[in-house]
Amino acid sequence: MQTILTIHSGANDNKENSVEYLNSCIDSNAKYIEVDVRITKDNVLVLYHDYKIDNQLIEQTSFEDLINLNQNLLKIDYIFNFAKTNNFSINFDLKTINAAKLLAKKIEENHFIDKCVISGCHDNEVKMLLSCNKNLKIIYNLEREDLLKIDSVINKISKLNIFGINLNFKLLNDSLYFKLIKTNIPLFVWTVDNEKDFIFCKKYNLFSITTNYPYLFNKYYN
Repeated sequence: MQTILTIHSGANDNKENSVEYLNSCIDSNAKYIEVDVRITKDNVLVLYHDYKIDNQLIEQTSFEDLINLNQNLLKIDYIFNFAKTNNFSINFDLKTINAAKLLAKKIEENHFIDKCVISGCHDNEVKMLLSCNKNLKIIYNLEREDLLKIDSVINKISKLNIFGINLNFKLLNDSLYFKLIKTNIPLFVWTVDNEKDFIFCKKYNLFSITTNYPYLFNKYYN
């Protein structure tokens, strides 16, 4: 299996979820570009990592007020248009469960179900998203605390209709890897940013690697 490149939001030393970041992804050989998704008080999906802008909680503030605080704030429509124009798939990092239903609707409206994945998901997010559309490609985030009960967690997620398993590559070891691949669920890892860590990841058959430096990915995987 050929490992796929996912470019982390803010890659190439650009501001997260910015036009500059997205433009820097062009000609990178990436399949997925990652963006962070939140929802405003007036139900506008925006691309933003943190939960507030200048001490204003995004979920308690209108888009109009937020754009006055940050004129570079992008609506979700921008990433759909950008991805269509430049032939990218999208990794939506869901930052709040409150954005899940509207995100599912937007993905359907833009006919992007087969060209995106949704990460940042745990049990509740998976259930809510699948209740909206059972065909959504959802990636389950495996956390450090899950490793304390890994067998039961693997048993649980094996029964979910998920597209992938996502974890910090630093949690990966031979024992965990061989348990995970028995599920036959694609394995995504984040965020690999130096040569030593790319060499480490080469040991494993990974579906996708997320990085801030796509040139390093291309050095080791192409």
